Amino acid sequence: MSFERVIDAAIELLRRRQRITYRALQREFALDDGALADLADELIRGQRLAYDEDGAVLVWSGTPAKAAERRRLTVMFCDLVGSTQLSRRLDPEDLHALLRRYQDDCATALRPFGGHIAQYLGDGILAYFGYPVAHEDDAERAVRAGLAVVQAARALSAEINQRFGVGLAVRVGLHTGLVVLGDIGPAERRETLALGEAPNLAAHIQAQAEPDSVLVSEATYALLRGRFAVDDRGLHMLKSDLPPQRLLRIVGERDPGERQRRRTRFIDPAGRLERLRAAWVHARQGQGTAIALRGEAGVGKTRLVEELRGFVHADDGDAMVLRCSAFHRHSALHPLAQLLARRAHLTPESSAEDVAEHLTSLLAQLEDPQANAQALLAALLMPSSAAAAPVAGLAPAQLMQATQALLLQWLRAASRRAPLLLVCEDVHWADASTLALLQRLIESLSGASLLLVLTTRPGFDAPWPDDALAEVIALERLPASAVREIVLDMARGRPLAESVIERIVEVAGGIPLFAEEIAKSVLDGAAAGTQIQVPESLHASLLARLDRLGSIKPLAQTAALLGREFDFELLAAVSERSPAELGEALHALVAADLLQRQGVPPQTRYSFRHALLQAAAEESLLRSARAATHGRIADTLEARFPGTVDAEPETLARHRSEAGEPRRAIPLWLRAGERALSRSAVIEAMAHLDSGIAALPSVDQAPERERLELDLYILRASALRAARGIAAPDTGAAYERACALARRQDDTARLIPALNGLYSYHMVRGECDAARDPATELLRVAHERADATYEMIGHRAVGAVAFHVGEPQLAREHLERAIALYDPAQHAQLAFILGIDHRVGASNFLALSLFVLGEAEASLDVHRAALLHAEQLDHAHSTAQALVFGCLLLALHGDWRRLVPLAERTVALGRARGFPLMEGGGRFFLGAAMAQAGDAHAALAVMEEGAQLWWGTGARNYRAYAQMLEAEVHVRLGRLEPAQALLSAAHEGITATGERWVEPELWRVEGEWLRALDGDAASLAKLQHALKLAQAQGAHAWVQRAQASLDARQRAGAAATMP
Repeated sequence: MSFERVIDAAIELLRRRQRITYRALQREFALDDGALADLADELIRGQRLAYDEDGAVLVWSGTPAKAAERRRLTVMFCDLVGSTQLSRRLDPEDLHALLRRYQDDCATALRPFGGHIAQYLGDGILAYFGYPVAHEDDAERAVRAGLAVVQAARALSAEINQRFGVGLAVRVGLHTGLVVLGDIGPAERRETLALGEAPNLAAHIQAQAEPDSVLVSEATYALLRGRFAVDDRGLHMLKSDLPPQRLLRIVGERDPGERQRRRTRFIDPAGRLERLRAAWVHARQGQGTAIALRGEAGVGKTRLVEELRGFVHADDGDAMVLRCSAFHRHSALHPLAQLLARRAHLTPESSAEDVAEHLTSLLAQLEDPQANAQALLAALLMPSSAAAAPVAGLAPAQLMQATQALLLQWLRAASRRAPLLLVCEDVHWADASTLALLQRLIESLSGASLLLVLTTRPGFDAPWPDDALAEVIALERLPASAVREIVLDMARGRPLAESVIERIVEVAGGIPLFAEEIAKSVLDGAAAGTQIQVPESLHASLLARLDRLGSIKPLAQTAALLGREFDFELLAAVSERSPAELGEALHALVAADLLQRQGVPPQTRYSFRHALLQAAAEESLLRSARAATHGRIADTLEARFPGTVDAEPETLARHRSEAGEPRRAIPLWLRAGERALSRSAVIEAMAHLDSGIAALPSVDQAPERERLELDLYILRASALRAARGIAAPDTGAAYERACALARRQDDTARLIPALNGLYSYHMVRGECDAARDPATELLRVAHERADATYEMIGHRAVGAVAFHVGEPQLAREHLERAIALYDPAQHAQLAFILGIDHRVGASNFLALSLFVLGEAEASLDVHRAALLHAEQLDHAHSTAQALVFGCLLLALHGDWRRLVPLAERTVALGRARGFPLMEGGGRFFLGAAMAQAGDAHAALAVMEEGAQLWWGTGARNYRAYAQMLEAEVHVRLGRLEPAQALLSAAHEGITATGERWVEPELWRVEGEWLRALDGDAASLAKLQHALKLAQAQGAHAWVQRAQASLDARQRAGAAATMP
C-alpha cells in the first residue's frame, strides 16, 4: 500500500472513530516509528484534520481549515437585557435551562432566514448573514430574523413570567461591512469567525438598542430597498476613533403598495409602459386580462410596475400589490395574507382577541359573504385566534378550497368598487397555494375590471398554460444610449468625466439597477477615476450567484483575474486542470449564466456575462491569494504566450502590478502606452502611463527611476495634449516635468520634444512671451546638436511664436524651412511622441501666415496639402488639428459655404476621439457660419456652446478673433453694446497675451461696426490705427482691408459733401 493510500485510509478511520491511539494506527497499517511520525505530521499539519492529545492519541478535529475569504456580511449581535438580574432571581439550574431555551428559540428564529450562528457568547449571540452562502437579500433576511428573535423572546418572556415572576427582553444590532472569514484557533477549538470592524460595530449598535427592538446601521438600512419602516434615532458615537454613526430602529415591514420615491427619470425605449397602459384601458372597460413581465434581476420590472401604478391612481383606479418572498415559499397564501393583514390593520403585536374586530372592514367589502367568511380569514391571518375556531375542524384541502374561493370573491368585489390593478411581484418565489389561486383568478378574469400583472425572472415554470395570459413582455437589457441617460439623470448636473460615464455604461451592461447603483457609488465618492468597484448594494446578489457555483467557484475566481474575457488555453495553463476537467467546469459556468462562450476548443474564448460578476469574483479573494494568482498568470504569459505579451503588454503589466511586482511592470506600462498612442487611443495610453508613473516609487536607484520617469512623462504629455488639449494645466505640468528631467539627465534627445510641447502649451494659452523662451531654446539646442530633425522642430516652434506675436514674414521663413526639412519616411512617427505630426503643425501656422501676408490662394493650397497628409498618416489628433485650423482659415477667407462641412467633420472627430478643444472649435465655427446664413439668434447659442467647450480646455489663443466673430453677430442683430463689450475684451486679451497677429483687423472692424457709438472722428482714428499696425507688421491682408475701409469712408464723405 502506497503512503498516499495509507493517509486516505487513516483519515477515513479517524473520521469514523473520532479518536485513535498512535499504537493502534501503527498496528493497523504496520508502520515503523518513522512512518508513524510522518503520518501524524500529515494529519495534524498537512491536512489539519486532527490534533494531538498528550502525545498518545490523535483526535479528529472535523473538516480541514477553510481558506479565508473576503465577504461583505450583515452581522447580527443580540443580547439578553437584564441577564444579571435574572442570575440573581433564578436558581443556576433554572438559569441554565432558560439560557438553553433562549438560544434554541433564537436558532429556530434565525434558521429560516439563513442566519449562521458563529458564536454563543454567554447570553449573547453572534450571527452572520451572507455566510456560508450569500443571498441577494442578506440584509433583509437579517432584519426579518431580528424581528423574529424579538417575537420569540416576547413569547419566552410571557412563559418565564408565569413561572418565575420575571420577564426578559432582547436587543438586536445589525451592521453590514467587509470582513475576512477564516478559521481561528487551534485544531481542537477551531472556529470560523469574521474579522473586521463589522462584528464590533454590530455589538456596539446592539448596546444602543431599546429592549425588544432591532437597531440597524445606515450601511444596513441602505440595502433594505425601502422594505421596512424605520424610526431614525440620529447620530451615535459608537467608538472614539470613528465618526458618529446614524442608527435606525426597525418599526415593521412597509406596505409594498406604497410608492417609493425614485432617483431617476423613467426611461423606456421599447415602449413597454404604453402596452401596459393599453391593457389597463381594456381592463377598466370590463375586459379583464393578465400580463407577465419577465426579466432578470435589476432589469426594471418593479420600476415599470410602479410607473403603471401611478397611471392607474391618476385614472381613479385601485392598485394592490402582492409580494412573494423567498422566505415564505412554503407558507400557504402568504402574499394574500400579508395584503389582507395590512388592509385590516393587523400587526404582529395585535392580540388574538381583537382579530374579529379587525376583520370587519374586510368582510364589509363583500356583497354576500358566506357564513364562515370571518372564520376563514381569521384562520389565514391568525390561526390561533378564537375567531378561527369554526373552521378548525375542516380537512386541510377543504379549508384551502374554501379560503381560495373567498379570496377570489373578495378580489372580484374590489374590482367592482373601482377598476383594479393587481400586481404579484416575484411570482417565481410564490408558494404552491398562491400559484393555484392565481391560476383560478386568471381563468375567471373575463368580464372583470381587473388587470393582473405578474413579474417573474427567467426560468419560472408557471402552472398555467402559455396562452392563459394575454401577453408575456420580456424585459431586455437597455441599449447603451438609454443607460447613459440614466447616468446623466443620476448626476443631475454634477460633473462626471466622459470616460467615467462610458465606463459606468460599460460596466452596467444594460441593467438599469446596476447603472443607478454604480453611478451613485461614483457620485458619492466611493469609486475613483474609471476603476469601478462593486457597489455595496449589489455585492450580496452577485456573491450569491458565485456561492451557488459550489466547488467550481475557485475556478471562476481564477478566471476573473484573467480579465473580463479570456481564452481556454490560458486558463488551462494557469488552473493546472486537465482539458477535459476544465471543459466540464467551464460548461457548468456557462450553464450557470456566469460566462458566455465563443468559438470551439482549443480556440474557445469566454467572457463574463457581466463586468460586475467578474469584479465580485475577484474581490472575494484575499489580497494575498489574488497577488499569488496574478504572479502565476504573469509567469505563464511570459513562458508560454509571448505573442500575447508582445501584442498586449498592458495585460502582463497589470498582472505584474497586481502580483506586487511594480518594478517589473513599469517597462511594460511604457510599451503599452507607446502602442496605444500609435493607434491614437489616447485615453488608454494615459491610463497605461499613469499606472507606470504610480509604480515609480518601487525603483530604489534615483538615476534609473528618473530615466523611466522621463520616458513616461514624454509620452504622457503627448497623450494629455490630445485628450485634454495642449492648454490644459495637466499638459503643461507634464511638459515642465519632462523638461526638468531631461535637463537634469543632460538628455537633449528628450529635451527637444519636451521643449516643443512646453512652447506650444504657453502659446495656445495665449502666453506668447512665455512661449518664446522654450521655442528659442529648442532651436538653439538643435543647432548645437547639428541635428536636422531637431532643427526642423525648432524652426517650427520659433515660426509659430513669430506668427502669433505679429511677425508673419519671420514666421514664414522659419515655417517654410521647417517643412523643407521634413521627410515623411523619417519623421512621420514623431507624431506619436510630439502629439501632432510636424508637417501638419507647421503647415497650419504657415497657412495662417500666408493669409496675413496677402497670399490667400497659397494659404489654401498649404492647408489642403496638410489635411491630406494627416489623413494619409491616419493620426487622429493631427487630422483634428488640420480640420480646426482649416475652419479658422476659411473663416478668415469668409468662405462660409465650404466651412460648414469642414466644421461638421471637426465636431464629429473631436467627439469620437475625445478631443474637446477641436470639438469646441468646430462647434464655434459652425455657429459662425450659421450666422452668415442668416440665423443669427440660433447661431449665437451654438457659438457660445462651442466657445465654452473650447475655452474650457484652458486654450486662449485665437480668442480675440473668436470674440470678433461673435461681436459681428451682435452687430447683425443691432446689439451694439454687447458687440462693443466683446471687442473691448478682445483688446484686453491681446494686451495680456501678446497675441498681436489679429490686432490690426480688430481695430478695423471696431471702426466699421461701432461708428454709431463712437462717432465719426473716433471711428476714423481706429481705421487709421489699424492701417498703421498692419503696415508695421507687414500684414498685407490687413493693410488691404484697412485701406479699403478708409477709401470707402473717404468716398462716402465726398459723396455727402456734394451739392
